[in-house]
Order: sequence, then C-alpha cells, then structure tokens
Amino acid sequence: MEGEVNGMDGAIQELSVALEEEGPVHVPGTEAWIMEWPASSRSYRIMASVPAEEAPPEGFPVIYLLDGDSCFALAAETLRLMTRKPHGYDSAILIGIGYPAGKDASKERFRDYTTPSGESMLPKRGDGSPWPEIGGAAAFLDFITSGLKPLVAKRYPVNSRRQSLFGHSLGGFLVLHALFTRRGEFAAYVAGSPSIWWADRVLLQEEEVFRQQAEAAGVDGSAPPIELFIGIGELEKGHQSRLWENAEEMAERLTARPPACLMTTFGRFEGDGHVSVIPALIAKGIRIALSKSHDERGRII
Repeated sequence: MEGEVNGMDGAIQELSVALEEEGPVHVPGTEAWIMEWPASSRSYRIMASVPAEEAPPEGFPVIYLLDGDSCFALAAETLRLMTRKPHGYDSAILIGIGYPAGKDASKERFRDYTTPSGESMLPKRGDGSPWPEIGGAAAFLDFITSGLKPLVAKRYPVNSRRQSLFGHSLGGFLVLHALFTRRGEFAAYVAGSPSIWWADRVLLQEEEVFRQQAEAAGVDGSAPPIELFIGIGELEKGHQSRLWENAEEMAERLTARPPACLMTTFGRFEGDGHVSVIPALIAKGIRIALSKSHDERGRII
C-alpha cells in the first residue's frame, strides 16, 4: 500500500512538472501587436484572429471588437466554432482592440468610448469617485477608420464591404455613436447593453440627425441596408441607468420609422445581466456580421 501511495505521489509530481513546463494557454491562429497613433498620442494593443484557409476572391469579412483585453479570447473561440465547416458561417478575421500592458483598461475605455459631457449631465458614480478622463470618442474613431482599418487591409485579405463593429456597455454607446455620426464605415453594428444614458442621452439627438441625413440622401439601391443589432439582458431591466428601457426605446425609434438605409434588430436575452449577457451577444454579433440572409437578421426577437 505504501508503495502504491509513493508511486502515486511520484506520478502527481511528474505531472505537475509537465504542466508547469507547458506554459500558459495559447489561442491558436492569433497574433498581437502594439500600434501607435500619433494623432492622439495614444497606443493600442491589437489582437487578430485570422483563418488558416485561403481567402475567398473577395477577401474575408472583418469583425472589429471593442474591449479586446477582456473579450478577445472568448470571441475568437466562439468565431472558430461558429465558422467550423461544413455547416458553419463564412470564415472571418477578428480584430480586438485593447491597451498595452500596464494601462488600466477600465479607465482608458472611458476616454476612448465616450463623447464630451458636462459634469451636470452625468450621474454620480456608485463609489463616489470622480469620473476618469472622458470625451475622446472622435479621436478613437479616427484611429479605427483612418489608422487601424487601412493597416488591417494591408496585412490581410479583407472584404471591405463586409466589416462590422461590436461593443458592449460604453462600447455599445460608441457603436451607436459611430453609426449615427459616421454612416457607411461598417456594414453591421452590434451594440450590446449600450450606455444610452451617457451625456443626458445625447444619442437620441444624434439619432434624429442621422435620420434626417438619411432621408435627405435618399435610397441607394446598389447597396444593402446597414445592419444594426441592439441587445440587452433581461436582468438589466430596472437598472438605475435605465439600460433596458433606453435600449428598447432606441430600437423602437429605429423600427417605427426605419431609415431606408438601416435595418434594426432588437434582442432580449432571458436570465442574463449586464456581464453574463456578453457571450450571448458575441455569438449573436457573429451571426449578424456573417449571415447573408436578411430574413435571419431583420426581425424583432
């Protein structure tokens, strides 16, 4: 008996050594680099998941993911599973946008994902601390559209007509802000649990201007409508920031009098809260970005 125990201890110790030598988990098919953006004196950690197979003649669709530090690995694996052949969606490139090591992502995103706002237009923070630096959304979108997208197109074979932007919470706010102020940069926009409360609901004003501009521009029959998905977790109803109510109102505004250039889908996720809804939002966002069927996307669910 003692010999068996000693043998087991030895095996466990040997296994422990082997596990230590194996190192951290690696996400296959991915790479990362630091990208400097002189225009705003900012730097970003860019994470990329690229299909191993040869690209189609038109190139791969591209999904741009905000909060890459926390969501990239989850999104990369979800994308890999959802594009597995023979029954999966088209393969796609995933680009996560995060921050270099040593940066506090929770503070950095406040600057990059928000528009300017007076203090009186913002609620007091739950812990009583002052708001971090805010208001850099325009500069951050300049980085994405004028810096990152061209670099990605240079590094990889991309389909310029099938690119999408995904964000959650403040990232969801930025997605809607990008849609309303920079129409046409992406074919699909996925706004999860968007912080529409920001700056006294400035997005409602931007939506109205967007609608007016879309109506003035008329319908371009040569291009499919822009896709917008707004998703919210059931347990976010009643939140002090009115996340559910604001998201529902925005979806209703966009579906009651839909701009001809836009097709909006609103999703409610039962049993999910502000954080637990993220995996479901990512999966739905991939479907929105990669589906070729309007019937699948143009519904209130």
